[in-house]
Amino acid sequence: MSALMQGNSFDSFFKRLQSVSPIRNQSQLAEYLQVGRATVSLAKHKDKVPTNWIFKLSSEFGLNSDWLARGRGSPYQEKQSEDASPLVVQQVEPSLTPEGDFQPADDSPLQIDPCLLQAPASQDNLVSLCMQEEAMQPAIKQGDLLVIDRSARAVYPSLIYALGSEDSVLVRRLESMAGRVLVYGDNSLYPSRELDPSQWQKIRILGRVVLVCRQC
Repeated sequence: MSALMQGNSFDSFFKRLQSVSPIRNQSQLAEYLQVGRATVSLAKHKDKVPTNWIFKLSSEFGLNSDWLARGRGSPYQEKQSEDASPLVVQQVEPSLTPEGDFQPADDSPLQIDPCLLQAPASQDNLVSLCMQEEAMQPAIKQGDLLVIDRSARAVYPSLIYALGSEDSVLVRRLESMAGRVLVYGDNSLYPSRELDPSQWQKIRILGRVVLVCRQC
């Protein structure tokens, strides 16, 4: 089945997707969908986008599936634009409890506009963390407040995650590659780490960064 109707194309779908997501090329699209690159090339050749791709990408990025498939309506789900109530987000420390979860902070909860999030998220799954390192500069600076969705733990290329390592919290990008996982920051002064399965088992994905708040 195809989610595209007459007058639409793979290229128009892909341009819409690029405008609202971190996906920039067909290789990244294949990684997000967990399909082979040849499958994406075939969809482009046939000029058809499978319906399950539309649903999966719409759910991941909080998009209006009709807009993504056909360009109709607004890009985001109506829920995202209509809900004006601020989200109250608990602040946490860059350290872990003995159970391996975020250590709650004494600071007051952070209130954020839900429209600012990369994708809709439940308030119960969100926490806020003050960035302590310089590993992600310039994308994230020391002192920035990060909003983390604890329910978003699937690994997608180039996105930023909070990771539990021993008793500390690290903020890094992740990349899956040939049975290994690359853990890296944007600051070249911080070395990247290529972890084999046994090493990766010692790392816990605590959630994905869905908002960066910077004081002017």
